[in-house]
Amino acid sequence: MRFQALAVILAKQKWPDLIASGRHKDGGLDAYAPASVAEDKRAKGLASSITATITKIKGDATNVKKNFPDGEILIFATPQKVINPTIQGWATEIRTEFGYELIVMAREDIITSLMIPSNTPLCR
Repeated sequence: MRFQALAVILAKQKWPDLIASGRHKDGGLDAYAPASVAEDKRAKGLASSITATITKIKGDATNVKKNFPDGEILIFATPQKVINPTIQGWATEIRTEFGYELIVMAREDIITSLMIPSNTPLCR
């Protein structure tokens, strides 16, 4: 749960139109921006997990497809190390199977975001 809150805060810095969801029964998303409020008019959602597997992402994508039919972009945040070839493979699979653009915020992105001076309070 603590990582979920951190992931939402960091994702909102990149995509300010995201709106945080409740912690339970969230329909697969920890934050969501419907197309009607999204700056780029593309609905996007954030799913976060300490488990970084394609199985986990597909499970979230399945729930998102059912509960957020206007979704176009799926952002996945994880504190795990995920290399670019893996991310590219996941992105291809998710686009093919679900039609979503997949953006992965992995360990390195989270660490470098936390190094920004204004994010110092998040490190406590």
